[in-house]
Amino acid sequence: MSFRNQLSDPPKPQLNLIPTDLFFTPTRSNIGFIAKVTIQNPGKRAIGYKLKTNAPARYSVKPVLGVLVGGGSVDVLVRSESEIQLNDRFLLQTVHLSDEETKGLDAAKWRTLDRRRLVETFIDCKRVSDPIQIKHPSPSTTTASSPTIASPQHPSQSLTKQDTVRVTPLDVVVFTCLCLVLGIMMPYRSLLGLVEIVSF
Repeated sequence: MSFRNQLSDPPKPQLNLIPTDLFFTPTRSNIGFIAKVTIQNPGKRAIGYKLKTNAPARYSVKPVLGVLVGGGSVDVLVRSESEIQLNDRFLLQTVHLSDEETKGLDAAKWRTLDRRRLVETFIDCKRVSDPIQIKHPSPSTTTASSPTIASPQHPSQSLTKQDTVRVTPLDVVVFTCLCLVLGIMMPYRSLLGLVEIVSF
């Protein structure tokens, strides 16, 4: 066995992304969009990270670069004042750092790192509409207790639930009996009227 085969590759830095993609939602002021991702370092060694994008003019990232100690985490906020494009992507670069490299790590020192040490992970951008801002609810969301809204051009359609007449089975029976009684009495009343005319 050669000496080269006895050497093992150095372990690559492992970071957890929560969520694994950037989900953009409208800001509270409805000016632009915002997304948040949490970066976690589950290991024991310090790891440096940096975020890049293929559309740097549209996005601002805070913090864009930093150091995560073992077991540490950071929330990264990504903002955009323009529409999110489906082909927009971010690149997360990570690297194990020595104690000396963790001191005062900035963009200038990051450029001096050996690129062969970097581990790169792509992050997709996705837009999520805000489900709370519903201005026009569908008819299926209207409850049965809601009154009917009538159009001013059609007054006959302005009947509400309070104006509706409820007919019970007892009402039907009473109405039927009245019709039968009146139907039986009508011929006799006509006959009596005829007799009075003849007598006169």
